[in-house]
Amino acid sequence: MATINDIFVFITDTLERKERLAFTTATQINSALDRASKELFARYAEEYGRTQRLHDSMAPFKKQVNFTGADTPNGVLTLPTDYQYLLNAYVTVFDNVNVKTIQKKIVFVNEDEYISAVNSQIRPPSMSRPIGITIGNLLQLTPAVPVAGTYTYLLS
Repeated sequence: MATINDIFVFITDTLERKERLAFTTATQINSALDRASKELFARYAEEYGRTQRLHDSMAPFKKQVNFTGADTPNGVLTLPTDYQYLLNAYVTVFDNVNVKTIQKKIVFVNEDEYISAVNSQIRPPSMSRPIGITIGNLLQLTPAVPVAGTYTYLLS
């Protein structure tokens, strides 16, 4: 996304190239601002297009799996044999305030952070703030209770 600074730099660069930085009218600045926003949009659209093409080209190598409480006794989920890399994971919880089910992202921590995260008094793991760790072909979710959700991974 174009920032104000990006547009400012573009305007000053454009005007400096024309050697008219010192005396510019509001109309000239508005015109430069319009050109800058269009050029930045084109640049960012091109970058997004590359990202989208990359995302689309990776689609055949991604798999999304839904799991239930029966699949996760004690919060342990066995990964499939074609698993290579975890992209994301969510648990499904019921929001009592809005009376609907919602998905909460599982934050995966490193092995050296796991115990501290589990025992945290400031932000303890909960169903609304679950954490996880990958151990071999297992995902250990905390809180360690049966839970439903979804995860996406790259195929091997």
